[in-house]
Amino acid sequence: MKRNLGAGTLSPNGINLLFGDQRKLRILALLRQRGPMTRAEISRATGIAKSSISLMVEQLATDRSVQILRATSDNRSGSVKGRPGELVEIDPSSGAAIGIELGKNRMRGVIGDLSHEILSEIEVPLVSNYSFDLALKTAQEMVSHLLSVTRITPSRIIGIGVGVAAVIYLPLEMEKQESEIEDILDQRFVNALSEITGFSTTLENSSNLAAYAELLWGNGFGLRDFLYFKADHFIGGALVVSQEVITGSLGGGGEFGHLILDPQGPVCRCGQRGCLDTYASLHAMTSTASLTFGHEVDLPLFKHLIDNGDSVAIRILHDAAEKLGQAAAVLCRVLNPEQIIFSGELIDLHPDVMILATKKFKSQILPTNSHVKIVRGSLGDQASALGGVALILGQNS
Repeated sequence: MKRNLGAGTLSPNGINLLFGDQRKLRILALLRQRGPMTRAEISRATGIAKSSISLMVEQLATDRSVQILRATSDNRSGSVKGRPGELVEIDPSSGAAIGIELGKNRMRGVIGDLSHEILSEIEVPLVSNYSFDLALKTAQEMVSHLLSVTRITPSRIIGIGVGVAAVIYLPLEMEKQESEIEDILDQRFVNALSEITGFSTTLENSSNLAAYAELLWGNGFGLRDFLYFKADHFIGGALVVSQEVITGSLGGGGEFGHLILDPQGPVCRCGQRGCLDTYASLHAMTSTASLTFGHEVDLPLFKHLIDNGDSVAIRILHDAAEKLGQAAAVLCRVLNPEQIIFSGELIDLHPDVMILATKKFKSQILPTNSHVKIVRGSLGDQASALGGVALILGQNS
């Protein structure tokens, strides 16, 4: 007797087909997040048998959703060992994403395709405390430039990820923390940019984006858990757990700059005393130098003093580096990550910063933290903009 399958009921073949489609979507999502992978890596990451992976990859290649290429030293992932084989990646022609970082006095942008290849980058200097209108105009021109130089049609853009140095998800009724770009914190900028460009636009904290980029393409690749410090004008941070950037319940996760190191220390802009920001941010360092010398010391002058061996500037630099190491040790005692990544202009000021921060860190950790490595960020000034691309790729997974 033939069974009557009513409306909305799937036959066994239909169930298998649906299950197969879901598994293909998992493969595509994985490739968008991690970039090119071997069939064996896809199998391990998804738990799907390698024989099934091979069949589905061939089907996806036929559909032009993915492409298969020969692995080389440039495109193979760090986990691939032995003789290079074949890599599977998202077909680059299927789309692209744009990442933008709004910095204190500059804007950076990158565009990358769904295979994780970065196609073009741009940086535009801006005046300090630039206006909402200038930021919007510059971002619009940046998007147009990136599309023009890469010859990518607007229909291929799946979204724009924008990074700012601020807490993003605070409810409107809560008081916003002071930021380097106060007028561009809220959703107005994202809505305006989306309306002008026609692209879906997402706002995120720049340190979170930089950590996401390090996770996918930098010194966080292959790790499950790490801490990311971004030491610039102020200090930001991000916490990566199980390969996810943890933003916290209201978006305030990773505010390492407000970790209190001395309750009797200098007053911080948050209203507390002795936060890491009051010792190790570039703002704090140049402010201390200005008070000590009796005249304004901006960052270029501070760098000049360090390069010329000025004892006061070097003392301020060394104190900041040690406070950075102390903060990392405190967090490490609680979170026990695999690795800590330091990045930002402070790290680039002088080789002593990494040396002293690491030395201080090692002197204050527990034996259970002895395995933790401290490394520099590997993506440079474009880390947050790259993270904007990574954010959009992840959202579309």
